Amino acid sequence: MRIVERCVPGNRAGVRWAVILAVVLALVALPMNATALDASQQALLEQADNTLRAAEADLQAAHSSAGTAERPATGARLRLTQMRLDSGLQRLNQAEELLGGLPDQDPGVDAARERFGRAADLASAIDAILRPPAAAASPSEGAPAVTPSAHATPRSETPAPGSATELRDSTAAPVASTRLDHRQEEALRNSRFHLREAEAFLARAQATLERLEMPDVSSLQHREVEAALTAVGEAATRHSRGMAQLAGLPEEHPQVQPLEREMNTLGARIDAQRSRLESVDAEMQRLTRMDSYPDYDADFTLLQEFARRYGNFHAAKEQPERLAQVIAEDARVLERVQEIAETYSPLVEHGTDPGIRIERLLNHFESQRGTFATAALQYRDELPEAIRADLIEAERMAEHAVSTGRPAFFGPDGGVTQRLRFAEDKLLVLRAFGGAAAESSAQDLSRARSGLEQRARALEEQIIADNRLPEDRYLGADRDAIIARATDGWAHQQPDAEILAVRLPAQAWVRDTRWHWFNGAFHKVDLSRMQVQLIVRHDDRLAVIRPVNVHMDHMKGDSLSGHPLFAFDEPIPPQQMLLLQNVR
Repeated sequence: MRIVERCVPGNRAGVRWAVILAVVLALVALPMNATALDASQQALLEQADNTLRAAEADLQAAHSSAGTAERPATGARLRLTQMRLDSGLQRLNQAEELLGGLPDQDPGVDAARERFGRAADLASAIDAILRPPAAAASPSEGAPAVTPSAHATPRSETPAPGSATELRDSTAAPVASTRLDHRQEEALRNSRFHLREAEAFLARAQATLERLEMPDVSSLQHREVEAALTAVGEAATRHSRGMAQLAGLPEEHPQVQPLEREMNTLGARIDAQRSRLESVDAEMQRLTRMDSYPDYDADFTLLQEFARRYGNFHAAKEQPERLAQVIAEDARVLERVQEIAETYSPLVEHGTDPGIRIERLLNHFESQRGTFATAALQYRDELPEAIRADLIEAERMAEHAVSTGRPAFFGPDGGVTQRLRFAEDKLLVLRAFGGAAAESSAQDLSRARSGLEQRARALEEQIIADNRLPEDRYLGADRDAIIARATDGWAHQQPDAEILAVRLPAQAWVRDTRWHWFNGAFHKVDLSRMQVQLIVRHDDRLAVIRPVNVHMDHMKGDSLSGHPLFAFDEPIPPQQMLLLQNVR
């Protein structure tokens, strides 16, 4: 047991003799010849010196706020003084351990030990102020109501046989000796020290326990309950140490009995607090343990995808089909995000790491969508006029093509065809918003397309005569498999089709990964797309270009499927027809 550990409030008696005894024992143990300190010992001495300096500062501060024996500190000032004293004692203990590893008869070590003794004396003086004799003897502090010297006969003053004292006490019940040997006194002080430490740990948990009794405890986080449980566990450890120190003391001793009662009361408080906190902890664990959220990773990934789809509106405009999907599914996305937020709200409320991660992602999603929505609504208001502008330009080009006899304007890459495609893409987005404006624009497009088809008929023969086979760029190892799947896809439309040639205009697959709403939920779609253009005999003079999109489904082992763009019985525009003599 460390010397300084004996000097704690409530253990004023015996501090000074302990320090003196330590000095005497150190003097007895002095070697005859001093030895020089090596590097490691010098480092220990420097560390001890720094620790002593910090302890002295704590104790001086405690002494300045302790008051006097006649008017000791009370209330908050007492708690401040006690905190400073505790810190000083802890540092003195550390200094004692450091000095214990150093040899004697070194001037620096001797000086440090002298400082240690003075600091211990100061701690004893502070303790005497905080717990004067009257207070130290109060039953609440575990001391007898009357000081032992008032009732106990010192061993050196044992009455002579036949004295009045002996005759008076001979008929009374045996009186327990109020004197403890120095080991027992040390055990008593240690027990009180552990009692005080245990009470301090329980005080840390008390704030959490008080919040548990409030009507609204929703702000209480799991980590606070865990911290309170840890504090109660530390209190139980100190309580156990205190009880162990009491175990070797005489139970009938007037100082042991009240302390044992305090220890028993403290043990009951520890058990009650632990039981309450463990009950709350178990419920919070049910709410915050990750095995209660088996879909966390999948939902987190989905939320990331939702945030990405609202990432860049200007880039989304370049992909009308994707933009239309984002707009059409927006309400579904918001519903799903709300479900995710509600599902993981316990993790967020209790400040768990997974909760913090998903809360940040939810905030990011909200920010992304807000910016995206502002731009999208502005774009929606511009779309009807933009569609009309595309249709007017297409009609102008068509009129010019007819008047100048230039059928290329109506070709697959001609200006008329492009302008119609621009208008169709914009209408696709506008329809995703819904409303009367979309229907009006759809009627404008239908009328424009009919008029353009009539103009194209005037140049139909020239258009067909000028049409050539599409480019054939793809040379991948899976080319034959792609063609076979496209051919099979068209065969469902035209079983007797005579395929004269095949073209794959793209140089590579185009991959498309997204989450799509169907069958009442969001599902991941991961496809690569390649368009195949089958050149199919139409009659003895003409052939028709039949576009078939081949999809490679990466969610199904890269399986292939063919999907014709147009049905067999749909009208064939002249842009898709070419003379058989041009099929080479």
